[in-house]
Amino acid sequence: MKTEILKVDPLNIALERSKLRYAADVIRGGGLVAFPTETVYGLGADALNPKAVEKIFKAKGRPADNPLISHIADISSLPLIAVEVPEKAAVIMRRFWPGPLTLVLKKAPGVPGIVTAGLDTAAVRMPSHPAALALIEESGTPLAAPSANTSGKPSPTSAEHVIADLSGKVDIIIDSGIPAIGIESTVVDVTSDPPVILRPGWVDIQMLAEYLPGIIYSGDRGRFCVSLQEEQGQDRGRFCVSKGTGEGGSSGHTEHHGGRCAGNGGGVGEDASSVRMGNDLSAISSSSSSNDEIKEKLIQSPKSPGMKYRHYAPEALFEIAGGRDEREIAGKIRELCRAYFAQGMNVGILSTVQTDSEYADLVRKFTKRANHRADQKTDNMGGLKSDHRTDHTAGHVPDNIETKIKTPAPGGVEVICLGDRKEAAGIAASLYYALREMDRRGADVILAEQIPEDGIGFAVMNRMMKAAVK
Repeated sequence: MKTEILKVDPLNIALERSKLRYAADVIRGGGLVAFPTETVYGLGADALNPKAVEKIFKAKGRPADNPLISHIADISSLPLIAVEVPEKAAVIMRRFWPGPLTLVLKKAPGVPGIVTAGLDTAAVRMPSHPAALALIEESGTPLAAPSANTSGKPSPTSAEHVIADLSGKVDIIIDSGIPAIGIESTVVDVTSDPPVILRPGWVDIQMLAEYLPGIIYSGDRGRFCVSLQEEQGQDRGRFCVSKGTGEGGSSGHTEHHGGRCAGNGGGVGEDASSVRMGNDLSAISSSSSSNDEIKEKLIQSPKSPGMKYRHYAPEALFEIAGGRDEREIAGKIRELCRAYFAQGMNVGILSTVQTDSEYADLVRKFTKRANHRADQKTDNMGGLKSDHRTDHTAGHVPDNIETKIKTPAPGGVEVICLGDRKEAAGIAASLYYALREMDRRGADVILAEQIPEDGIGFAVMNRMMKAAVK
């Protein structure tokens, strides 16, 4: 299959309508079109055409029991996907749509089972990206659209990422710049009582609690419920149990969700399914036994993407370092870096503005190897260069780091700065770019810093932990 690339200016959608109409014709004909949203790029097909949807699973290599999110451009299309829309759903639709919020509702009869993985619920959202909305409008049908990547890899935040994964597997890729948010939408199950956050995102639990009091998070890091009456600024959980709490709400341990805890001399870390994490809450408490039952059902039959399988993962080994403060975190990164470097491995470090200088003396070019990823002819498909950033995006794209070549050694060390650890939105917009760029350069292992979990920082840590699970 030959894949067409259509460049679309999101600031001039009226002038780009003919291109989007052309792509919509492909959708109506049962084809696949990758398109931008404000979160990440999605791979779209007619949500009401099971044969078209089946192509999504084949192109991505996606498990059939992983449900898809349907995208609409107008509230009048909602009955095509969902029925029994409760008032609690309507309330947050009015507040957050169009935008990065997905709702799980009772599915409409016309939704094919392949879209919902055979469940009686359907996930739906209304994106805010102008190109996405125009494409859905021109198609005249809801679009089933997971992220436009090979299943399990970091989600694409540029057309180049989509090309690298899906060129030759889809009909059209719409290139419309870099998404502003950079991580997937928040998913909320409003068929449950209380409502449950299945996947964290830009719309965080405290935002939602203003409209849905009692909402809980029941993900793979534990279960939390919200009480807005409690005092602000309380202790918000731990990575692992230890003395003291770090500036990111963690213990002094390094969390490696491949099973190894590298802090304070190493040891065995907790399994990802049992680690309690903080988030942007006024107060956190364990939920009732009824909520334990909710979580057990969700694990058995996940209603949302990103719940059952390893996701967002680079090809390289990925580890997360935590600590009481940024200096301690950087120290642990340095220890791990030296250990891997001594084994002849190329080590990629994801730093922050506050710690970037801590790694300057370690930096040296990656060692290239025969048939290594860094030697493959994919320069035009790999990580974005900073000049690809367009004015309409709010996303932060880190500049390529200048490296210093020191005494020849078996491996190499390179650094990409994700942004300011006090501004988690910038780190969210940079994360997937950085993971893919480190793979492109040839990293064998990637070391990342734990960041504070206020607001979207909680979602960023969710994605990092999912990527680190072996």
